[in-house]
Amino acid sequence: MHQSYEQYKPTKKQVIVPIIIFVIAFLVGGSCLFVAKILGKETERTIFIAPSQQSIELEETGNYTIYLATATTFEGTEYTMPEGYNGLDIAVTYNQNKVELTKPENIYEYGDEGDTYIDAYTFVANEAGMYVLDCQLKDDSLEKAVLSISKTKEHVALILGLTLVGCMAIIMGACQLVGYLLYNGVNYGVYYFKKTRGM
Repeated sequence: MHQSYEQYKPTKKQVIVPIIIFVIAFLVGGSCLFVAKILGKETERTIFIAPSQQSIELEETGNYTIYLATATTFEGTEYTMPEGYNGLDIAVTYNQNKVELTKPENIYEYGDEGDTYIDAYTFVANEAGMYVLDCQLKDDSLEKAVLSISKTKEHVALILGLTLVGCMAIIMGACQLVGYLLYNGVNYGVYYFKKTRGM
């Protein structure tokens, strides 16, 4: 008689193991998200309107990216970029010498809702100094666009991967914990019911 309901009673192992798995998953996921946040730390961007010609002082050498805002508010005006817009024409010069621009192979969208932007062009600043950006819009589908420039974000794919792994680890850890709690809760309910009924 005793054995018939005792088998439903959750063991300490059945209670402790899911908690340990959740803690490990939370620590791993949290660490991934923390590293992704550090790697993806926002660098200072210089923001301006196109069409225009801008003279921008670049204080460091290295890789730079020119970003095109897809949705943003700048100086009190809202700007939205038509999907698939390809009418941006930019030329960069340094000491009247043309700087080679490259279109990124992989286009990423950055920012938060209401303030998003994509990488349009990249270039290498071999010397610090004053760079001139001549930014024009090639077609009439857009009158103005918001552009910005900053040091290129490094390790973008790694940041996205760490963010995905971190979120999945925390979600899976939480789901297995909730699942085991429900399972053990039902079993304990059956155990308690059978025990009180003497079954």
